[in-house]
Amino acid sequence: LSLLVAAGLLTRSFARVMASGNLDAYHLAQLRLRPRLVGYRPDRAQAYLARALESIRRVPGVTDAVPVRGSIVRQATEAAPVALPGEGAATSRNRPAVDYFDIGPRYFATLGVLVVAGREFSDRDTPESPPVAMVNEALAQRLWSTINVVGRTIILSGKPFQIVGVVRNYRAHRSDESPPASAYVAFWQNSFEPQIDARVAIRVQGDPRSEERRVGK
Repeated sequence: LSLLVAAGLLTRSFARVMASGNLDAYHLAQLRLRPRLVGYRPDRAQAYLARALESIRRVPGVTDAVPVRGSIVRQATEAAPVALPGEGAATSRNRPAVDYFDIGPRYFATLGVLVVAGREFSDRDTPESPPVAMVNEALAQRLWSTINVVGRTIILSGKPFQIVGVVRNYRAHRSDESPPASAYVAFWQNSFEPQIDARVAIRVQGDPRSEERRVGK
């Protein structure tokens, strides 16, 4: 409870982005969890995040809750240099960096975004399992000129990932923006650094604003 109070509950309705297309923004809320503020080390922070997620899922009216770094509708985790196996250094240098997001299992199901090939991340994607990634249609078309890329390898910030899924493009900014080419890595794999703070995408059955009080309790 003290962590929730310290972090602040950032629950909001995302209905305004419904016009962006391919994103079911109704009944979505967002919560920010910041164990870093009270000095949690990575192992303790991740245990706390896992417990918090389970508690949120048990709140009446909540149908799912998944972790993500960055904002659900605005901000990627970071931009990462992207490369393909075997290509020359000059080709990689001339390619623009891509947005990437650390996301948990069932993230796209929670947002209502269609996975058009392969699978979402699952609880099997852990630090002990091979690094995996998902890409959106825009990035698949940019790099391979096809969305049939499940099983191929993408290199983000010098680290290889096997692609396990392709997600439909969606705009979560403004309806007049083109969807950016984006990659996604599994939240619990800690691909680039241990996860400490997180936002949580929450799907609720009713009005997200009215669920704020329940989640806070």
